[in-house]
Amino acid sequence: MHCCNRKYYYRRRNHTLLTLLFISLLFISSSFILASCANRVKESVQYEMKEITVPVKLHLMPPIEFQNKPSLFTLDEIFSLSDQQKNQFIKFASQSEREDLSKHRVIADYLNQFTEQFNYFGKTNIASVAFNEKQGNCLSLAILTSALAKLNSVEVKFQKVYSAPVYQKTNETVIRGDHVRSQLMDPNYTKEPGKITIFEPAITIDYFPDLGGQLAGAVNHKEFHAMIYSNLAAESYIKSNYNFAYWYAREALIYDEYYAPALNTLALTLIKANAAEEAEKVFLWGSHYGKQPVELLSNYYDRLINQNLLLEAKKINQQLEDIKLPNPFDYIDSAYKYLRQKNYAQAEKMFERAIDIAPYLHQPYSGLALVKFELGYPNKAKRLLEQALEVSNEKASRDRYRTKLKALEIN
Repeated sequence: MHCCNRKYYYRRRNHTLLTLLFISLLFISSSFILASCANRVKESVQYEMKEITVPVKLHLMPPIEFQNKPSLFTLDEIFSLSDQQKNQFIKFASQSEREDLSKHRVIADYLNQFTEQFNYFGKTNIASVAFNEKQGNCLSLAILTSALAKLNSVEVKFQKVYSAPVYQKTNETVIRGDHVRSQLMDPNYTKEPGKITIFEPAITIDYFPDLGGQLAGAVNHKEFHAMIYSNLAAESYIKSNYNFAYWYAREALIYDEYYAPALNTLALTLIKANAAEEAEKVFLWGSHYGKQPVELLSNYYDRLINQNLLLEAKKINQQLEDIKLPNPFDYIDSAYKYLRQKNYAQAEKMFERAIDIAPYLHQPYSGLALVKFELGYPNKAKRLLEQALEVSNEKASRDRYRTKLKALEIN
């Protein structure tokens, strides 16, 4: 799901990987471990790989377990507020102290009263529920913001933010939360003819705007709708409501057929229905056409290993390693998993990739310093910690790096 989008399932051996968007949602997407096939596949074992033609479009027939489509939230229901809720906001907006405020500032002031109650661990709520309960994940906050923006005639835009992922584990499913936030555009702004505008004035609605992160870019409304339905699918999967999970994932793909978190949830749900051929079809199609299908590929890899399809698994693993991830925290997370496995070569590789993408982050330098220390290179570790200290603007991290540097000097 992306804020809270829970984006994907991430599966390693006995764990299924699911992603939720938390603002970047309950999207079924998650972080991954790039396990080397060379460590798991015996080269003496050979299987003949069959050539498979992957169609341009994904065509699915619901298995018998999912032939009765349940009643799903429509977009109107997702973004609607009750008359009572509308009147409550209108009363707030019409108070005398706000008569000189712009419309987008009024919405921001209203939301600012309770945004701290939204967080990564909340569920994906529709606007009316988020309004009453004043809580949910980042996607819920974006949904509520969108509903109020429509009520107050303000344009709203959405952004995806790369930040350190947050994980939850439910039974055998590991969920990674990414982050999405909304922007209320200034309705009084007018572009000047003949001038280029890079950033239009706007108010960003986010429940932790000071936490940091890297802007990943704009999210159009169709992708935003795909995120919502993908999150609902992931949350249904976690609750073992597989019929809802299946149909919400299908609904997400109506708005973005290449949305990898929804494809990932769809494939996992089909496995639960013992629809192995349909699941294989989704995994295969998603591996070819899905956008950044990291969790899907990871789950697909594990499935192929469990089926003893070693050459196919090796191919998927190579595809995982070749993916150029835009989020440096994915590489950092993967690096620490390799570090715990004492796979220092792969950990070093992942930390270096994170540095290439985001040399201004302190985390990959400190992680790489740990690798160098474990390999017996204290001087290199010291230089890397000094780099981490130089680029960090977080007091707690800087204090920690100074302590580690002193320890290295003593030793």
